[in-house]
Amino acid sequence: NLVGLQLAEFSYHVEPTISYQKLIIQRYLIQFHAVVYAPAVTVRHTVAGVDSRPVTTPWVPVLGHSGDHWVIAGEVTDKTLPYGTNGQPWDAGPITVVRSRRVTAVFSTEDSGRSDYLLQLAERGLDRVVAVRPAGWDGKVVVTVVQDRRIFDTYFASSPDRIAQVAAIAVPYYDRILDWSDDATFASTRVVFNPQQLSAQPEELLHDLAHEFAHAAMGPVTTEQTPRWLVEGFAEYVAYKSEQVPAATVRRALRGTTAGASFPADSTFYSESTNYVTSWLACRMIAERYGEARLVALYESFQRADSSQSANVSAVLNVSLGSLTTQWHEYVQRKSTG
Repeated sequence: NLVGLQLAEFSYHVEPTISYQKLIIQRYLIQFHAVVYAPAVTVRHTVAGVDSRPVTTPWVPVLGHSGDHWVIAGEVTDKTLPYGTNGQPWDAGPITVVRSRRVTAVFSTEDSGRSDYLLQLAERGLDRVVAVRPAGWDGKVVVTVVQDRRIFDTYFASSPDRIAQVAAIAVPYYDRILDWSDDATFASTRVVFNPQQLSAQPEELLHDLAHEFAHAAMGPVTTEQTPRWLVEGFAEYVAYKSEQVPAATVRRALRGTTAGASFPADSTFYSESTNYVTSWLACRMIAERYGEARLVALYESFQRADSSQSANVSAVLNVSLGSLTTQWHEYVQRKSTG
């Protein structure tokens, strides 16, 4: 699998002060008479032709002492491990790697016959992203679409109830592991698909790809301060920008929902699917009323450590957050009632 990915760089770095001894299962303790070790390992790698800088991912192997040497006995699997552990393409079963001009796609070998189809959709999805965000990111992506459920599920270890609701996920990567470092900086984004989504209709797959690629494009300027409604609404805006979405379709998606007294809160954003719709409408309204450049500028403004919605809206759009909320509320109301 590592050879197939055509890695320009690959290395292991043991974190000397971090281990996960308490997560070693009983089987390994018995097998090696308790002489076992579970170190934190940073895997640094670069996919040739895609990454402009190395990315890192966490790994926690179980090392057992046998005779006069150490062996890799297995891997620690636990929901408390750092995000993305055991969720890499090389962790899957046999894979086939295919490439187009801007996409490196990883399939289970038995699904390789679908590769041309998905690559064509992926390139179209990238076209939609580049039309809005032509620079400021690598412009190329790695997409993992494998049947091995563990690869996708590992990203929902702390919220397994969401797995069936998510078609794909854009995973940010850093030059250091966030859980193990205080000064990690963004490096790249990988897109991992729910294997069940491969049976979706072409237009739905195209939207999913464009949405996740928009996250990849904005990854370098996305911070903890960036509101979820803007992160997800912007991705939906990019995915649907080139289409004329029928008014009846919007009304059905809203299901009678109207905008609330404030933009959806981060803590509850994913608990209601219509938040995606109202957030998309918020971004579309901002682009229509203030211009797409200002929508992008608003997104970028949250890079500042002292960012707040009120201050950034006022500085970028020259309107108060309260006024913008009212405009959004009225816009959603019009779309909801047709």
